[in-house]
Amino acid sequence: MITTCFISCNGEAGDSKGGKIDTTYSISKEGILLNDNKTLLELYLTAYIDSLNNTDNEAELPLFLGDPQFDYKNRGIWKSFHSPISVREQIINRINNCRPLLLIVNSKNENFRKKPQIEENLMPPKIEMSFYDLVLKRIESLDCK
Repeated sequence: MITTCFISCNGEAGDSKGGKIDTTYSISKEGILLNDNKTLLELYLTAYIDSLNNTDNEAELPLFLGDPQFDYKNRGIWKSFHSPISVREQIINRINNCRPLLLIVNSKNENFRKKPQIEENLMPPKIEMSFYDLVLKRIESLDCK
């Protein structure tokens, strides 16, 4: 279950049900830092990263991996339309468990290999790479066997 967090002007945070969350934040050049000095981007990506890092078999692979337009569907997390980021790459580069990465490259699911289509002339980094391509690159950097 994902809880949406809202930060008010006085530094209090609440969940989507109106409950208060004990949190502190500060402002840095990376943006707003919450809890353990995590940025909003890092907090946003955590659920995706955890779901992937904790996958043990192909049937458990998260559905977002089959969405080549994932970067565009999550463009609300970009700093601006003039500085898009590859949300896909941000997630994959934070995976530290080789098992789910190997499950992806050994999968027969062709959706993992689909490359994104450019939308509205916005070009996030790595737009020419599929989730599969990003995973291959990460496997190489982790030296997975």
